[in-house]
Amino acid sequence: IQGGTMPNIIAPSCTIRGTIRSLSPETRKHLETRLKAICTDVAEALRGKASITFTYGPPPLLNDREMTEKMKAAMEDILGADLVHEVVEPTMGGEDMAFFQEKVPGSFFFLPATYGDERDYPHHHPKFDVNESVFWIGPAVMAKFALNWQ
Repeated sequence: IQGGTMPNIIAPSCTIRGTIRSLSPETRKHLETRLKAICTDVAEALRGKASITFTYGPPPLLNDREMTEKMKAAMEDILGADLVHEVVEPTMGGEDMAFFQEKVPGSFFFLPATYGDERDYPHHHPKFDVNESVFWIGPAVMAKFALNWQ
């Protein structure tokens, strides 16, 4: 929020920038419509004006069930079923893969690359690091998936 530099002065304008994420294209559109209406109505109630601009990033990433089952089978062949865990609940991460999956069925998967100790930090943390020793799993799973493709 950029709305002036002094706490005791009413700024002539205020700019708010941020990110809105949703789990469906319909909700995404609804959020845009509601945000525009609320901002416009509040500004008008205070004898002001509001201008709202949306720049869309990636859409919600929606995995295809059939592709996910095939990917899960490839993972289990490589790692064993005990090491494969499906993320059932949707996540709010923004991912460019969603652009591809708008066009063709796909399945996005996570490759946990943590250490399992004090070296683990969340993404976007300045101390975030990855355990490169597990990187082989991604290409191995994709190769297995391709070989089993039907």
